[in-house]
Amino acid sequence: MRSNGGRGGIDRETIQAIEQRGPEEFLSEIEAALRAGRYRPSAVKRRWIPKADGKAAAIGDSDGQSRVVQMAAKLVIEPIFEAIFSHQAMDSVQRGVRRKALEANPRGGQSGPQFVVDADIQGYFDNIDRSMLMEW
Repeated sequence: MRSNGGRGGIDRETIQAIEQRGPEEFLSEIEAALRAGRYRPSAVKRRWIPKADGKAAAIGDSDGQSRVVQMAAKLVIEPIFEAIFSHQAMDSVQRGVRRKALEANPRGGQSGPQFVVDADIQGYFDNIDRSMLMEW
């Protein structure tokens, strides 16, 4: 919230209002709702903002509590998924390189073409088969 000038989310509660009532109280309310199973994220208001390349980027705006919960979840989950995705990506690239090397030189050995692999996953989540992702 600070990074966007303290502007409130869809609930219009600003960072100044949270600081005035006390960040500890704000966080305690979130914690109590989470522990009791009462927490429900707010609906996200989607907006499209123009990017420098002429495309548009979707951004979602929620309330302050949802922002805190999302960031906490991200801090816990992201390192786990980064490690998994990184490992899977490297395995996939290595299998592809081995397959191409065998196609070029079926008998094996060091002769044959050498490969330089440049892998870029820009836009990965824009193009992934979501049904496959949900099965995972």
